[in-house]
Amino acid sequence: METHFPTAAVQAGASEEPVRFVADARLISILGEQLIGSEKVGILELVKNAYDAGASACAVTLEAVPGLQPDLRTRPEYESLPGPIIEVADDGSGMSRDDLIEGWLRPATPSRAHIKELLRIEREKAAERGSMASFDALADKLRQAHKGRLPLGEKGIGRLATHRLGRFLWLRTKTADDPLEWELKIDWSRFDLLGERPVDLNTIELTLRHQAPTAVYGGISGTVICCYGGRPGYEWTREQIVDVGRSVNALRSPRTGPSGFEPRFTSPHVPEEELASPLERVPAPFELLAVVDENGGADLSVVFNPPAFLSDAPEGFVHEEVVDLRRARVKSWRSEGVALRTPECGPFILHIRAWLRLREWLGADYREVTAYLDAFGGITIFRDGMATLPAQQSAKVDWLGLALSQIKKSSNISYYHLVGEIELEQERTLGLRDRTSREGMIETIAYKDLALLTSSAVQQLQIEMQSVRSRWSATRTRRIQPKTLRTDAAIAARVSSLVADNYDFRKDPLKIAQTIGAEASRRIGEAAKTLSSLDEQLELQEQEREGLLEAAGFGLAIAVGIHEIAMLASGIVADARRLRGGMKGASAASETLESLRTQADAVLGEVRRLIPLRVTRGEEARAFSVRSAIEAAMGAFVLTLQRSGIAVKIEGGDFRIKTRFGVIAQVFANLLANAVYWIGSQGKGGAIEIAISPDGRTVLVGDSGPGISKRMLGHLFEPFYSEKDPPSGLGLYICQFYLNKCQATIALARSGESSLGGAQFILDFSKTPGGEP
Repeated sequence: METHFPTAAVQAGASEEPVRFVADARLISILGEQLIGSEKVGILELVKNAYDAGASACAVTLEAVPGLQPDLRTRPEYESLPGPIIEVADDGSGMSRDDLIEGWLRPATPSRAHIKELLRIEREKAAERGSMASFDALADKLRQAHKGRLPLGEKGIGRLATHRLGRFLWLRTKTADDPLEWELKIDWSRFDLLGERPVDLNTIELTLRHQAPTAVYGGISGTVICCYGGRPGYEWTREQIVDVGRSVNALRSPRTGPSGFEPRFTSPHVPEEELASPLERVPAPFELLAVVDENGGADLSVVFNPPAFLSDAPEGFVHEEVVDLRRARVKSWRSEGVALRTPECGPFILHIRAWLRLREWLGADYREVTAYLDAFGGITIFRDGMATLPAQQSAKVDWLGLALSQIKKSSNISYYHLVGEIELEQERTLGLRDRTSREGMIETIAYKDLALLTSSAVQQLQIEMQSVRSRWSATRTRRIQPKTLRTDAAIAARVSSLVADNYDFRKDPLKIAQTIGAEASRRIGEAAKTLSSLDEQLELQEQEREGLLEAAGFGLAIAVGIHEIAMLASGIVADARRLRGGMKGASAASETLESLRTQADAVLGEVRRLIPLRVTRGEEARAFSVRSAIEAAMGAFVLTLQRSGIAVKIEGGDFRIKTRFGVIAQVFANLLANAVYWIGSQGKGGAIEIAISPDGRTVLVGDSGPGISKRMLGHLFEPFYSEKDPPSGLGLYICQFYLNKCQATIALARSGESSLGGAQFILDFSKTPGGEP
C-alpha cells in the first residue's frame, strides 16, 4: 500500500527500530463491558450471531436472578452456578477448533466483513456497467452458501457481549461432522485486573477441551453459551427482563422475518403472556405502507379504520398515491444547486401502525397501550428481516426529528404514537452500516438519506391523522364566531348583573349561593364585569393574531430574498478579508474594491426589492394596480428565478384595487414562493403563468410543478397542513387571511384554467374597492 509521509533529514545520532501495536488484556473489558451499551444489546448480539451461524431456532433463557422468585435452573449442570444465568442456545452450524481459535478468540476477525466489502465493490462495478445482473447473481450465490442468508455482522466483536453479561462464560459448541463438542470456560476477571505492570492479551492462557457432548443441541450441531455470575453495578429488575424478552421476541420482522429462524425468550421470573404486546389485540386506526424505490419515489397508501366503539367516528378511508418523497425537503436533495440527487440509502419498505393517544380512541386499553408505546414506540429498522436498530433506540436518538417537532407543536406525531418497520435488503442497502456499539447506525450520507425519506413519509401520515382528529373534534366542539361570542357574552353579563343586584341570596330559592359558595353575590358581580369586557378582550386577541400573522407572512415572503442576501454578504466578507490580508499590486486592490462595491449595491438592491413586501399595521389603504403588486413580489425572486431557470409570464390587462399595497404584494410573494419550491422539486427549469382579467377582476396563478396531492385538497387553506418537511403550512392560510380583509377570495382554479399542469389558484377581487386611476 502506498504511504504518504513527510520526509525529514537524518540527524546525527538518530536511530530507528520496528515497533508494533500490542493489545492489553483490558481491551476485552473495554470492548465487551463498555462498548456494548447494555445487557439487552449484548443478548441481541448473541442471537444475531446464531442467525449468522445458520440456526433455525435460538432460545434465550434468563433465570436465577438474585432477589427474584422463583429460583429455578433450566439445566442440572447449572445448579451450582451463581446467578443471574443467561443462556443463549442455537441449532446452527456450531464452531470447529479453527473457528474458535482463529475466529471466536480473535476479536475483529474480517471473515464476515470480507463478504460485505466484496458486495460493495461488486455493486459499484455493476452500477458503472449499467447492469446489476452479475451483482444479483453474486448475492444469490453468497446467500446459497450461507443457508439463504447474508451475514448481519461484520465487526467481529459481537461475541464480546458475553463479557458484559456475566463474570463467567461457559461455551459449548458442536459441528455436524464431529461427534465431540468443544468446551471453553472463561473467568473474565483475569482480563479486568489493573496491575502495576501491563498484561499482554495473548499471555492469558485459556483451556479448550474436546470432549463427549455435555449439552443438548437443537440438532446435530449448535452452540450453547452460558453467561453467569453477573457484574457489580448491573442488577436485573423485573422490568428489564420484560424489556429484553419483548426485544428478543421482536427481533424477527412481523412482516418479512427470515423463514427458518425463530428467536424465543423465556424466564421463570416473568409469565410468557406478559411478554406479548398489547398492540396485537388493539388494532391501529391508522396504517401507512410506503414502498420506496432507489430514486426516492414511493407507492404510498394510508388506511384509516376508526375504533368500533368510538362515538361520532369519521368514516374510514384508503388513500393511495405515488409521491416523490424528496420533494418535501428540496434543499436537502439539491445536486449542484439544481437537480435532485439520487438517495444513497437504496430502496426500502416502510410500514407504520399509529394510534391517537386519547381515552375515547383506546377505551379500556388506554393505560396499557400508552405505557407500551412509551417504552417501545418508534420505528425498528430490519435488515433481511432481522432487527438492526430497535424502535426504542431510534426514538432515543430522535433520528427522524419527531421529538423536536412535537416539542414545537404538541399535536404533531411522535414516536410514542406509532410502531413501525423499515425493511431493508442487505445487498441493495450496503451504504447503511451499524455502529460498533450496535446502538444505531453510522451517520453516513446513506443513513441521513434514509432518515430524510422516512421523515417525509411519516409527514404524509401526520397529515391524515391531524385531518381525522380535527374532523372528529369538530363534531364535539362547535366553533363559535367572534360576533356570536360577543352577543351572547353581553346577554350573559346583563343577566348576571341583574342577579347580583336583585336576587335574594338569603332565601336562595334557586340554590345559586349553594352552588357557587361563599360571597355568591360578589362573585356573580365580578363575573358580570368579566363578561362585559369580553368584547374588548376578543378585540385585543384579534389584533395580536393579525400582528403575528403579518410578521409570519413577511417572514415567509422574504425567505428567498434572505438566501440571496446571504450569498452576496459572503462575497463581500471574502473580498474584505483579501483587502485586510494585503493585496499585491494596485490592480488587484482596485479589482477587489470594485467587486466589493458591486456586491454592496446588489445587497442594497435586494433590500429595496423586499421593502414593498413588508406589511405594517399603520399602512394606509391606497389605490394601485394589481400588476404593480405582482411585479413588486417578483422583485424578491429575480435571482432565484434566474438560477432555477423558471420563466414567469404575465398575461392580460390590469385593474385597480384600494387596500394596503404590502398585503397584496405579500400574497403574490407567498404564491410565487410556493410555486418556486414545488417546481424546483422536479429539477431545473419550469414556468409560472399569471393571467390578469380586468373584466372579472380576477388573477390566475398557475405553475408547472407536480400539482396538489389528493390528501392536501381539503386542507389547503388551513394552518399547519403542509407536505413540506418540516411543515409550516402558513403560506396559503395567510394569503386567505389577507384577502378576506380586503373583501377578496382565493380558491383552487378549475382544471384547465391554466395551460400549465401544476397548482392553479384563482384570486377574485370583484368585491374589493377599486379606487380612481
